[in-house]
Amino acid sequence: MNGHVYQTAYATATPPAFSLEGVSRSAGGRTLLHPLDLHIEPGRVTGLVGHNGSGKSTLVKLLAGQITPDTGVVRCAGPAARRLEHARVRA
Repeated sequence: MNGHVYQTAYATATPPAFSLEGVSRSAGGRTLLHPLDLHIEPGRVTGLVGHNGSGKSTLVKLLAGQITPDTGVVRCAGPAARRLEHARVRA
């Protein structure tokens, strides 16, 4: 991503649904997501738009807990998120 984050700034007593503080991610020597600070407020619709290779999927995977950041902290409704371990489904 290019580091430009556009969001409405307003004061709220409710903690963000998601909060990223200094989050970055690299793989194979390539930076997938430059350091990013982002707060997504609960109850708001948030769009994610960008060119191919700009880090959209990486950001969503970080928010979902599918991957962990190289730097920074991802928080989901307050506490720091940890990588989710996927349970095996038995037939």
